[in-house]
Amino acid sequence: MTPAPKVLSVDASGDVVLVALTGGGGGTAWDILGNSGTTTTNFLGTLDPNAPLNFKVHNIHAGAIDEKGNVFLGFEAGLAGINTATQTNTAIGHQALKASPANLNNTATGYQALLNNTGNNNTAHGWAALRANTAGIQNTATGSGALGANIGGNYNTANGFFALTANTAGAANTAAGVNALLGNTTGNSNTAYGVNALSSNKANSRSTAIGYNAMLNADNIATGTKQTFNTAVGYEALRGSPNPVNNTGISNTAIGDQALFSNTFGSNNTATGAAALYYNIAWFNTANGVEALYNNTGGESNTAAGAAALFSNTVGNYNTAAGRWALQTNVTGQYNTAIGYQADAGAGKTNLQNATAIGYDATVMDDNQMILGNNNVKVGIGLSANAAGPANKLEIDANVPLIPGASGLRFRKLTTASTPVPNPTSECLKRGY
Repeated sequence: MTPAPKVLSVDASGDVVLVALTGGGGGTAWDILGNSGTTTTNFLGTLDPNAPLNFKVHNIHAGAIDEKGNVFLGFEAGLAGINTATQTNTAIGHQALKASPANLNNTATGYQALLNNTGNNNTAHGWAALRANTAGIQNTATGSGALGANIGGNYNTANGFFALTANTAGAANTAAGVNALLGNTTGNSNTAYGVNALSSNKANSRSTAIGYNAMLNADNIATGTKQTFNTAVGYEALRGSPNPVNNTGISNTAIGDQALFSNTFGSNNTATGAAALYYNIAWFNTANGVEALYNNTGGESNTAAGAAALFSNTVGNYNTAAGRWALQTNVTGQYNTAIGYQADAGAGKTNLQNATAIGYDATVMDDNQMILGNNNVKVGIGLSANAAGPANKLEIDANVPLIPGASGLRFRKLTTASTPVPNPTSECLKRGY
């Protein structure tokens, strides 16, 4: 015997149900095999005020549309929000927004997205995105597992597979990229863009990492309210020791591919340029240029501007180098200054003290010396804009007022007991000019 045909209908509770067909396919009931003769006045729905249109699977809630702005579609999606104060929520997916009884303005798309939510103004797109969230508000999660463990954290944004997935109470964090801020639990105001960026951070706050593996091994202390003020921009910038507990440095800025790559406890450093301060673990260094201060480990308060400037320095302190390869020879020396392309200490002079070289290829050979220029340089003082310029190694046009013929040189502490040297203007010598 052929079973009697059935059609979709809506019962007194607003549920969509199958009922036996009482007429042909052109009747007033919705035929599961389709209807003919329909017009724009025909619809599937309810006529009763405040009654939602419900859908069921195996007699279990599987969707609803109501007058309060809620749209639920999926097995047990929005289950706790049916016939409650819940308003303007959208849930699409298996158990999406299942436990929300009286919340506002949430959007969940994906399997168990916002499963346990009781907060407002959250958005979750992806498998288990914001699944554990309860009271957290104004969070946005896009990607499988994104912000999956968040319970009470607010104002977080996660975009990427498992981005901010361990976050529980941290607030105002932004993560974009697979595993970005993966381990963060209670840290606040962190920003991570890139695969694995800041992935080991847990409780520390106010770090910024942009780039693949940027600040990958950030200090993973699990408690406290430490603010790091670290910024890393570039591939593996400020990556740190493989053991995150060693990476305690603060107030560092690294911009460039692998800039400050090895830094652990060093603080207050600035590195701009690929591999700048690559091996650094010290303090108060500034490197601007590709491989500037590249080999520095324990040296502090050094400044290098230019590609490979102070390249070989390891533990030297208080050195200043400006120019490509400036002071590249220095290893352990201190208080040295080199300004100009290849301005440097002499061959083998790796430990000079208070030495200065100024000008292209200027080379200083001993402590407490200052060299101006290379051996071809002529130095002029008082010859600014003079067309002829200096004709000698050192030439001074003093033009000292009121003293005709004055040399412009003054030797302090000269007395009548000083050994005289023949001079065409002895009066000037006596006066100290």
